[in-house]
Amino acid sequence: MSAVPAQALVLDFGGVVTRTLFETHALTEQALGLASGTLQWRGPFDPDSDPLWRAMQADEISERDYWRSRTSEVGRLVGEDWQAMETFVQRARGAEPEKVVRPEADNAIRA
Repeated sequence: MSAVPAQALVLDFGGVVTRTLFETHALTEQALGLASGTLQWRGPFDPDSDPLWRAMQADEISERDYWRSRTSEVGRLVGEDWQAMETFVQRARGAEPEKVVRPEADNAIRA
């Protein structure tokens, strides 16, 4: 059987190509003008620090509800009413998105 040349590349961005919002609190705090250490929730990296994450894992809330709550919470920290997670992501990462791309993923994509 002959190998078929690759014609597409499918990527999983959430934590594979880009670092998660949990991993980039320092960048988020800097981008939003928040004091270092303001964002304490770590989700899967430290479930004990994040009761809301544990509630999601226990199927008490959905993942969408989790991020809706975090979006609203961070919006309030900057004095704004954020309803959409896109607002959170754009404000946290929009200025320098290259800082959240994993170097290993970037190298693999460019190879």
